[in-house]
Amino acid sequence: GGLTKEFLDSRCSALDDMHQAVSAWMSGEHDHIDKKKKKNEPLARVMDADGPMWTRIFSEPDRREPTDSVGPEVCSLLDDTLRSLPVQGVRRMVVGHTPQRAGISEDCGDAWGAAGSVFKVDVGMSAGVFGAEPQVLEILVSGAVRVLTAGESHTLPDRQEL
Repeated sequence: GGLTKEFLDSRCSALDDMHQAVSAWMSGEHDHIDKKKKKNEPLARVMDADGPMWTRIFSEPDRREPTDSVGPEVCSLLDDTLRSLPVQGVRRMVVGHTPQRAGISEDCGDAWGAAGSVFKVDVGMSAGVFGAEPQVLEILVSGAVRVLTAGESHTLPDRQEL
């Protein structure tokens, strides 16, 4: 998942509409997507393949890269997206729905000369995916970013200043 600048510019008139629709859905007040109103309904836009719930652009590796990185083009898109948000100074995006075999990881940021970072937090806990141990991303008031696992924690390198 994750927001893209394209989605913000062309698909969703207000983040508040999106937030209200998802909140109602999660609380059980809104349990389906009306197919006849699909294009006009905020929840349907969120659930589209390129919407915030299911896009994989910030979490699938660029096959041209030797690592699991999304690559410089996606990192540039991340920076554009973060700058386009109505709140100034956003420097991180947390995404899920694309399991990461190595566990929670950070991408973009300094590795690609990007101002922003994306944290990929889907570790595939379900037995039907990887059956991985739970992990939690903790972002402290100090700006330090830690990954918590059963009985352990480790600070992600070089991210103290964010």
